[in-house]
Amino acid sequence: MNQALYELPGKGRLLGGWQLNMLCNLKHRQLVHAGIQRRGACQREPLDLSPDLATGTIAMPRTQAQWFDRTAFVAPASGQWGNAGRGILEGPVTSSSAWAFRKRFTWSAWAPSP
Repeated sequence: MNQALYELPGKGRLLGGWQLNMLCNLKHRQLVHAGIQRRGACQREPLDLSPDLATGTIAMPRTQAQWFDRTAFVAPASGQWGNAGRGILEGPVTSSSAWAFRKRFTWSAWAPSP
Protein backbone atom coordinates (compact mmCIF):
# COMPACT_ATOMS: atom_id res chain seq x y z
CA MET A 1 0.00 0.00 0.00
CA ASN A 2 1.27 3.43 -0.92
CA GLN A 3 0.05 6.73 0.38
CA ALA A 4 0.74 10.37 -0.39
CA LEU A 5 -0.21 13.68 1.21
CA TYR A 6 0.09 16.97 -0.65
CA GLU A 7 -0.40 20.41 0.90
CA LEU A 8 -2.23 22.52 -1.67
CA PRO A 9 -0.90 26.06 -2.05
CA GLY A 10 -3.06 28.82 -0.62
CA LYS A 11 -3.20 31.34 2.19
CA GLY A 12 -5.83 32.75 4.46
CA ARG A 13 -8.86 31.28 6.19
CA LEU A 14 -10.65 30.18 3.04
CA LEU A 15 -7.88 29.08 0.69
CA GLY A 16 -5.23 27.92 3.15
CA GLY A 17 -4.89 24.57 4.91
CA TRP A 18 -6.21 22.29 2.13
CA GLN A 19 -4.62 18.87 1.61
CA LEU A 20 -4.95 16.19 -1.04
CA ASN A 21 -4.67 12.61 0.29
CA MET A 22 -4.17 9.50 -1.84
CA LEU A 23 -4.07 5.79 -0.93
CA CYS A 24 -3.16 3.22 -3.55
CA ASN A 25 -3.17 -0.57 -3.20
CA LEU A 26 -1.75 -2.79 -5.96
CA LYS A 27 -2.04 -6.57 -5.60
CA HIS A 28 -0.06 -9.02 -7.67
CA ARG A 29 -1.67 -12.05 -9.21
CA GLN A 30 -3.17 -14.20 -6.50
CA LEU A 31 -3.44 -17.95 -6.82
CA VAL A 32 -6.98 -19.19 -7.36
CA HIS A 33 -8.44 -22.65 -6.78
CA ALA A 34 -10.49 -24.28 -9.55
CA GLY A 35 -13.47 -26.08 -8.10
CA ILE A 36 -16.75 -27.68 -9.07
CA GLN A 37 -19.87 -28.44 -7.10
CA ARG A 38 -21.64 -31.77 -7.12
CA ARG A 39 -24.77 -32.73 -5.21
CA GLY A 40 -25.13 -36.33 -4.09
CA ALA A 41 -28.43 -38.21 -3.86
CA CYS A 42 -28.65 -37.80 -0.06
CA GLN A 43 -27.12 -34.33 0.24
CA ARG A 44 -28.98 -31.08 0.69
CA GLU A 45 -25.95 -28.87 0.12
CA PRO A 46 -23.60 -29.30 -2.85
CA LEU A 47 -20.12 -30.67 -2.19
CA ASP A 48 -17.11 -28.63 -3.37
CA LEU A 49 -14.66 -30.84 -5.24
CA SER A 50 -11.38 -30.41 -7.03
CA PRO A 51 -11.74 -31.21 -10.73
CA ASP A 52 -9.59 -33.56 -12.79
CA LEU A 53 -7.16 -32.04 -15.25
CA ALA A 54 -8.14 -33.10 -18.76
CA THR A 55 -4.94 -31.73 -20.29
CA GLY A 56 -1.36 -31.49 -19.08
CA THR A 57 -1.34 -27.70 -19.21
CA ILE A 58 -3.93 -25.00 -18.66
CA ALA A 59 -4.19 -22.34 -21.36
CA MET A 60 -4.45 -18.84 -19.88
CA PRO A 61 -5.78 -16.45 -22.58
CA ARG A 62 -6.33 -13.80 -19.85
CA THR A 63 -9.05 -11.96 -21.72
CA GLN A 64 -12.08 -10.41 -20.08
CA ALA A 65 -14.36 -13.00 -21.68
CA GLN A 66 -12.16 -15.99 -20.79
CA TRP A 67 -9.43 -15.74 -18.14
CA PHE A 68 -8.49 -19.43 -18.34
CA ASP A 69 -9.46 -22.41 -20.49
CA ARG A 70 -12.44 -24.05 -18.77
CA THR A 71 -12.17 -27.14 -20.99
CA ALA A 72 -8.91 -28.05 -19.23
CA PHE A 73 -11.01 -29.34 -16.30
CA VAL A 74 -13.48 -32.20 -16.10
CA ALA A 75 -15.60 -33.57 -13.27
CA PRO A 76 -13.97 -36.46 -11.37
CA ALA A 77 -15.52 -39.91 -11.33
CA SER A 78 -18.32 -40.38 -8.83
CA GLY A 79 -16.98 -40.86 -5.32
CA GLN A 80 -13.49 -39.65 -6.28
CA TRP A 81 -11.53 -36.47 -5.56
CA GLY A 82 -10.05 -34.61 -8.51
CA ASN A 83 -6.33 -34.49 -9.23
CA ALA A 84 -6.14 -30.71 -9.80
CA GLY A 85 -4.09 -29.02 -7.10
CA ARG A 86 -5.01 -25.93 -5.11
CA GLY A 87 -3.83 -22.57 -6.39
CA ILE A 88 -3.04 -23.73 -9.92
CA LEU A 89 -4.65 -20.69 -11.57
CA GLU A 90 -3.39 -17.11 -11.41
CA GLY A 91 -5.95 -14.39 -10.81
CA PRO A 92 -5.72 -10.91 -12.32
CA VAL A 93 -3.70 -8.02 -10.95
CA THR A 94 -6.00 -5.80 -8.92
CA SER A 95 -5.63 -2.24 -7.79
CA SER A 96 -7.67 0.20 -5.78
CA SER A 97 -7.22 3.81 -4.83
CA ALA A 98 -8.90 6.35 -2.60
CA TRP A 99 -8.65 10.11 -2.87
CA ALA A 100 -9.73 12.78 -0.40
CA PHE A 101 -9.61 16.53 0.03
CA ARG A 102 -9.23 17.76 3.56
CA LYS A 103 -9.39 21.19 5.15
CA ARG A 104 -7.22 21.69 8.21
CA PHE A 105 -8.28 24.39 10.63
CA THR A 106 -8.18 25.28 14.30
CA TRP A 107 -11.20 26.22 16.36
CA SER A 108 -9.57 29.44 17.48
CA ALA A 109 -9.48 30.61 13.86
CA TRP A 110 -13.29 30.33 13.65
CA ALA A 111 -14.13 31.74 17.07
CA PRO A 112 -15.41 35.34 17.11
CA SER A 113 -12.97 37.93 18.38
CA PRO A 114 -13.83 39.52 21.78
